[in-house]
Amino acid sequence: MYRITVKSHFSAAHHLRNYKGNCENVHGHNWEVQVTAKCSELSDNGIAIDFRDLKDATLSIINKLDHIDLNSIDYLKE
Repeated sequence: MYRITVKSHFSAAHHLRNYKGNCENVHGHNWEVQVTAKCSELSDNGIAIDFRDLKDATLSIINKLDHIDLNSIDYLKE
């Protein structure tokens, strides 16, 4: 099994729902992200996945999350 990993980070705000305390207020964190792709075989040129492709795909998601309120994202509202 071959693995390739991309590590990155972003900053974003959120708040805890149905929580009584300071964390019910909007506050921010620095979030760490690690994405690992696994492959059982290498391509003809000896790679499992192009590192740039994995990095670009990861950053395309992170860029949508950076410096926003995560509670405002539809799929995170509940």
